[in-house]
Amino acid sequence: MAERDFWSWNVGCEACGTRGRVDLSEWDDPLAEPYGFRVDVVSPGFVIRRYGQTGLDTAIACASCGAVVRDVLGRPGAT
Repeated sequence: MAERDFWSWNVGCEACGTRGRVDLSEWDDPLAEPYGFRVDVVSPGFVIRRYGQTGLDTAIACASCGAVVRDVLGRPGAT
């Protein structure tokens, strides 16, 4: 039986200074489809703008000003 991998992203909005963390997880079996990706916790002040099948296609935005803090490639601060 597959286990879950857990990791965190530290997120920060360059536009307004809001800081927080997002906790994520997915199945550790790279051949499992779907990957079982999920966002487990989002710090207050941030929202999921687009929920994807993986962390790479999930976008996280600042709830205060709407700026994207993680884009579809997982790069911090890209829009």
